[in-house]
Amino acid sequence: MLPLHLRCYRPGAVQPPHVFYILCKGDNSGKPSLEPWVNSFMAICPNEEMKEFYFWLVYGLDKSRRFKICQRGTAIQFINKEDIQKLVGEIAPELYKHWQEFKEIITRLSKLEQKRITLQQLITATETFQYTLINDYFKYLKR
Repeated sequence: MLPLHLRCYRPGAVQPPHVFYILCKGDNSGKPSLEPWVNSFMAICPNEEMKEFYFWLVYGLDKSRRFKICQRGTAIQFINKEDIQKLVGEIAPELYKHWQEFKEIITRLSKLEQKRITLQQLITATETFQYTLINDYFKYLKR
C-alpha cells in the first residue's frame, strides 16, 4: 500500500496528478472534495487507484465524524496535517485488506446520493410551485 502525502493548497500553483482536497478549516474540517477549497490540504496519491482508495477512506472518516476529535480552535475549528496523516495512517492498512467489500459500500452510497439529489430537486420544485401559487393568488387579489 502506497502512502498519502499532504500539502497545503495554494491557488494558482501547479496541481499534481491524482490529487484530491481535504478541508482543513471550519466545522466541516476533514471533508474531502475533488475540487479545491481555499482552506484545504492537497492529498497527493501515487496513482488513480490509491486516489480512489484514500478519497473514500477520508470520506468515510468524515461521515463517521472521526475528524471531530482532532479539531482544534475555539472560534473557528481547524484540523492540522499531522492529525489527518495519523488518523488515515491508523485506518488505511486495515481498510485496504477489505477494499473490495468497501467498494460495494461505495456503490451503495453513490446510489443513495443520487436518490438524495433527486429528492432534493423534487423538494425544491415543490417549494417553487407553492411560492408561485400563493404569489399568483395575492397578485390576483391586488387587481
